[in-house]
Amino acid sequence: MTRTAFSERTHDPHFHESAHLCLIVQGVDVERRSSRSYRRQAGDLHFYHAGESHASEVRSTRVTSALVELGTAFLLRHDLTEDHFARAVHENSKAPFLMLQMQHELHADDAHTPLGLQALALELVDYSRERYERPTPGWVRHVAQLLDEHAHTPVGLVDIAARCGTHPVTISRQFRRYFGCSLGEYRRRLMIRRSLPLISESALTLSTIAFTCGFADQSHFIRAFRGSTRFRPGEYRQL
Repeated sequence: MTRTAFSERTHDPHFHESAHLCLIVQGVDVERRSSRSYRRQAGDLHFYHAGESHASEVRSTRVTSALVELGTAFLLRHDLTEDHFARAVHENSKAPFLMLQMQHELHADDAHTPLGLQALALELVDYSRERYERPTPGWVRHVAQLLDEHAHTPVGLVDIAARCGTHPVTISRQFRRYFGCSLGEYRRRLMIRRSLPLISESALTLSTIAFTCGFADQSHFIRAFRGSTRFRPGEYRQL
Protein backbone atom coordinates (compact mmCIF):
# COMPACT_ATOMS: atom_id res chain seq x y z
CA MET A 1 0.00 0.00 0.00
CA THR A 2 1.43 3.36 -1.05
CA ARG A 3 0.97 6.50 0.98
CA THR A 4 -0.09 9.22 -1.43
CA ALA A 5 -0.97 12.74 -0.32
CA PHE A 6 -3.10 15.38 -2.01
CA SER A 7 -2.38 16.07 -5.67
CA GLU A 8 -3.51 18.24 -8.54
CA ARG A 9 -5.63 16.64 -11.25
CA THR A 10 -4.07 16.51 -14.71
CA HIS A 11 -5.69 16.92 -18.15
CA ASP A 12 -3.30 14.47 -19.81
CA PRO A 13 -4.39 10.83 -20.33
CA HIS A 14 -2.45 8.67 -17.90
CA PHE A 15 -2.64 5.50 -15.82
CA HIS A 16 -1.19 4.12 -12.62
CA GLU A 17 0.71 0.87 -12.40
CA SER A 18 -1.14 0.05 -9.17
CA ALA A 19 -4.85 0.10 -8.46
CA HIS A 20 -5.82 3.22 -6.56
CA LEU A 21 -8.59 5.14 -4.83
CA CYS A 22 -9.20 8.79 -5.65
CA LEU A 23 -11.36 11.18 -3.63
CA ILE A 24 -12.15 14.61 -5.07
CA VAL A 25 -11.53 17.09 -2.25
CA GLN A 26 -11.87 20.41 -4.04
CA GLY A 27 -13.15 21.52 -7.44
CA VAL A 28 -15.27 19.97 -10.18
CA ASP A 29 -14.12 18.10 -13.26
CA VAL A 30 -15.40 15.94 -16.08
CA GLU A 31 -13.29 12.84 -16.47
CA ARG A 32 -13.15 10.42 -19.39
CA ARG A 33 -12.72 6.71 -18.69
CA SER A 34 -13.37 3.82 -21.09
CA SER A 35 -15.03 6.10 -23.67
CA ARG A 36 -17.46 7.51 -21.07
CA SER A 37 -17.48 10.88 -19.31
CA TYR A 38 -18.20 11.40 -15.62
CA ARG A 39 -18.85 14.64 -13.75
CA ARG A 40 -17.16 14.62 -10.36
CA GLN A 41 -17.23 17.00 -7.43
CA ALA A 42 -15.96 17.22 -3.87
CA GLY A 43 -16.84 14.07 -1.93
CA ASP A 44 -16.94 11.76 -4.96
CA LEU A 45 -14.79 8.64 -4.55
CA HIS A 46 -13.64 6.49 -7.46
CA PHE A 47 -11.66 3.30 -7.84
CA TYR A 48 -9.21 2.73 -10.71
CA HIS A 49 -7.88 -0.65 -11.77
CA ALA A 50 -4.16 -0.97 -12.40
CA GLY A 51 -3.35 0.31 -15.88
CA GLU A 52 -6.76 1.96 -16.38
CA SER A 53 -6.37 5.09 -18.51
CA HIS A 54 -8.20 8.28 -17.53
CA ALA A 55 -8.01 12.04 -18.09
CA SER A 56 -9.86 15.21 -17.12
CA GLU A 57 -11.72 16.76 -20.05
CA VAL A 58 -13.09 19.83 -18.28
CA ARG A 59 -12.35 21.10 -14.82
CA SER A 60 -12.57 24.11 -12.55
CA THR A 61 -9.54 26.30 -11.91
CA ARG A 62 -8.26 24.07 -9.12
CA VAL A 63 -9.10 20.42 -8.60
CA THR A 64 -7.47 18.64 -5.69
CA SER A 65 -7.77 14.93 -4.99
CA ALA A 66 -6.62 12.52 -2.30
CA LEU A 67 -5.01 9.32 -3.60
CA VAL A 68 -4.20 5.97 -2.03
CA GLU A 69 -2.49 3.35 -4.17
CA LEU A 70 -3.04 -0.35 -3.51
CA GLY A 71 -0.01 -2.39 -4.47
CA THR A 72 -0.12 -6.02 -5.58
CA ALA A 73 1.78 -7.11 -2.48
CA PHE A 74 -0.82 -5.49 -0.20
CA LEU A 75 -3.69 -7.21 -2.03
CA LEU A 76 -2.00 -10.61 -1.97
CA ARG A 77 -1.06 -10.31 1.69
CA HIS A 78 -4.68 -9.82 2.67
CA ASP A 79 -6.22 -12.19 0.11
CA LEU A 80 -8.00 -9.33 -1.67
CA THR A 81 -8.67 -8.47 -5.31
CA GLU A 82 -9.12 -5.15 -7.06
CA ASP A 83 -12.80 -6.00 -7.50
CA HIS A 84 -13.30 -6.04 -3.72
CA PHE A 85 -12.31 -2.37 -3.60
CA ALA A 86 -14.23 -1.51 -6.76
CA ARG A 87 -17.40 -2.87 -5.18
CA ALA A 88 -16.72 -1.31 -1.77
CA VAL A 89 -16.50 2.18 -3.27
CA HIS A 90 -20.10 1.82 -4.49
CA GLU A 91 -21.58 -0.13 -1.59
CA ASN A 92 -19.81 1.04 1.58
CA SER A 93 -21.44 4.30 2.65
CA LYS A 94 -18.41 5.03 4.85
CA ALA A 95 -15.96 4.84 1.94
CA PRO A 96 -15.43 8.60 1.33
CA PHE A 97 -15.08 9.21 5.06
CA LEU A 98 -12.54 6.41 5.43
CA MET A 99 -10.52 8.04 2.64
CA LEU A 100 -10.56 11.31 4.56
CA GLN A 101 -9.50 9.45 7.70
CA MET A 102 -6.55 8.07 5.70
CA GLN A 103 -5.59 11.64 4.81
CA HIS A 104 -5.84 12.56 8.49
CA GLU A 105 -3.40 9.73 9.22
CA LEU A 106 -1.07 11.12 6.55
CA HIS A 107 -1.19 14.49 8.27
CA ALA A 108 -0.04 12.83 11.50
CA ASP A 109 2.89 11.20 9.65
CA ASP A 110 4.35 9.32 12.60
CA ALA A 111 5.46 5.76 13.33
CA HIS A 112 1.83 4.61 13.57
CA THR A 113 0.72 6.03 10.20
CA PRO A 114 1.44 2.93 8.02
CA LEU A 115 -0.54 0.68 10.38
CA GLY A 116 -3.37 3.20 10.56
CA LEU A 117 -3.59 3.43 6.77
CA GLN A 118 -3.71 -0.34 6.33
CA ALA A 119 -6.40 -0.72 8.98
CA LEU A 120 -8.60 1.92 7.34
CA ALA A 121 -8.14 0.37 3.88
CA LEU A 122 -9.18 -3.02 5.23
CA GLU A 123 -12.17 -1.48 7.02
CA LEU A 124 -13.24 0.03 3.71
CA VAL A 125 -13.15 -3.27 1.84
CA ASP A 126 -14.23 -5.62 4.61
CA TYR A 127 -17.89 -4.71 4.18
CA SER A 128 -17.71 -5.57 0.49
CA ARG A 129 -15.70 -8.72 1.04
CA GLU A 130 -18.22 -10.09 3.52
CA ARG A 131 -21.03 -9.65 1.00
CA TYR A 132 -19.10 -10.47 -2.15
CA GLU A 133 -20.63 -13.88 -2.76
CA ARG A 134 -23.91 -13.27 -0.98
CA PRO A 135 -27.01 -12.68 -3.13
CA THR A 136 -28.49 -9.23 -2.54
CA PRO A 137 -32.31 -8.89 -2.43
CA GLY A 138 -33.80 -6.48 -4.93
CA TRP A 139 -35.29 -4.25 -2.24
CA VAL A 140 -31.79 -3.27 -1.05
CA ARG A 141 -31.00 -1.38 -4.26
CA HIS A 142 -34.39 0.33 -4.19
CA VAL A 143 -33.95 1.41 -0.57
CA ALA A 144 -30.49 2.83 -1.32
CA GLN A 145 -31.84 4.77 -4.31
CA LEU A 146 -34.82 6.11 -2.37
CA LEU A 147 -32.70 7.24 0.58
CA ASP A 148 -30.27 8.95 -1.76
CA GLU A 149 -33.09 10.79 -3.54
CA HIS A 150 -34.53 11.93 -0.20
CA ALA A 151 -31.23 12.62 1.54
CA HIS A 152 -32.36 16.14 2.53
CA THR A 153 -36.01 15.40 3.33
CA PRO A 154 -37.65 13.25 6.03
CA VAL A 155 -39.00 9.88 4.95
CA GLY A 156 -40.59 7.28 7.23
CA LEU A 157 -39.87 3.55 7.43
CA VAL A 158 -43.42 2.60 6.41
CA ASP A 159 -43.19 4.88 3.38
CA ILE A 160 -39.80 3.45 2.43
CA ALA A 161 -41.11 -0.11 2.67
CA ALA A 162 -44.21 0.67 0.64
CA ARG A 163 -42.23 2.30 -2.16
CA CYS A 164 -39.71 -0.54 -2.26
CA GLY A 165 -42.25 -3.37 -2.17
CA THR A 166 -41.19 -4.92 1.11
CA HIS A 167 -42.21 -4.92 4.79
CA PRO A 168 -40.94 -2.40 7.38
CA VAL A 169 -39.89 -5.28 9.65
CA THR A 170 -37.74 -6.75 6.86
CA ILE A 171 -35.92 -3.45 6.42
CA SER A 172 -35.46 -2.81 10.14
CA ARG A 173 -34.15 -6.33 10.81
CA GLN A 174 -31.87 -6.63 7.78
CA PHE A 175 -30.76 -3.08 7.07
CA ARG A 176 -27.49 -3.40 8.99
CA ARG A 177 -26.68 -6.68 7.25
CA TYR A 178 -26.79 -5.07 3.80
CA PHE A 179 -25.74 -1.49 4.58
CA GLY A 180 -23.22 -2.04 7.37
CA CYS A 181 -24.91 0.40 9.77
CA SER A 182 -28.30 1.39 11.18
CA LEU A 183 -30.85 3.27 9.08
CA GLY A 184 -30.33 6.42 11.15
CA GLU A 185 -26.56 6.30 10.77
CA TYR A 186 -26.89 5.76 7.03
CA ARG A 187 -29.12 8.82 6.74
CA ARG A 188 -26.58 10.93 8.64
CA ARG A 189 -23.80 9.74 6.32
CA LEU A 190 -25.82 10.92 3.34
CA MET A 191 -26.25 14.31 5.02
CA ILE A 192 -22.51 14.61 5.61
CA ARG A 193 -21.72 13.56 2.03
CA ARG A 194 -24.08 16.26 0.79
CA SER A 195 -22.15 18.82 2.84
CA LEU A 196 -18.74 18.08 1.28
CA PRO A 197 -19.14 20.06 -1.98
CA LEU A 198 -20.94 22.84 -0.09
CA ILE A 199 -18.00 23.21 2.29
CA SER A 200 -15.38 22.93 -0.43
CA GLU A 201 -16.96 24.92 -3.25
CA SER A 202 -19.10 27.61 -1.62
CA ALA A 203 -18.79 30.55 0.72
CA LEU A 204 -21.81 29.44 2.74
CA THR A 205 -21.48 29.61 6.51
CA LEU A 206 -21.34 26.35 8.43
CA SER A 207 -24.67 27.11 10.05
CA THR A 208 -26.28 27.52 6.62
CA ILE A 209 -24.69 24.29 5.38
CA ALA A 210 -25.87 22.48 8.52
CA PHE A 211 -29.46 23.65 7.94
CA THR A 212 -29.33 22.88 4.20
CA CYS A 213 -28.15 19.31 4.86
CA GLY A 214 -30.76 18.62 7.53
CA PHE A 215 -28.81 18.96 10.79
CA ALA A 216 -30.47 20.43 13.85
CA ASP A 217 -27.79 23.07 14.31
CA GLN A 218 -24.16 23.89 13.57
CA SER A 219 -22.84 22.13 16.67
CA HIS A 220 -24.60 18.89 15.73
CA PHE A 221 -23.19 19.17 12.21
CA ILE A 222 -19.61 19.76 13.41
CA ARG A 223 -19.76 16.81 15.81
CA ALA A 224 -21.15 14.46 13.15
CA PHE A 225 -18.69 15.66 10.52
CA ARG A 226 -15.66 15.24 12.75
CA GLY A 227 -16.87 11.85 13.95
CA SER A 228 -17.03 10.58 10.37
CA THR A 229 -13.97 12.24 8.82
CA ARG A 230 -11.71 13.21 11.78
CA PHE A 231 -11.59 16.72 10.31
CA ARG A 232 -13.62 19.71 11.43
CA PRO A 233 -15.62 21.26 8.58
CA GLY A 234 -13.36 24.32 8.68
CA GLU A 235 -10.28 22.10 8.39
CA TYR A 236 -11.78 20.27 5.42
CA ARG A 237 -12.43 23.62 3.71
CA GLN A 238 -8.70 24.40 3.97
CA LEU A 239 -7.45 21.12 2.47
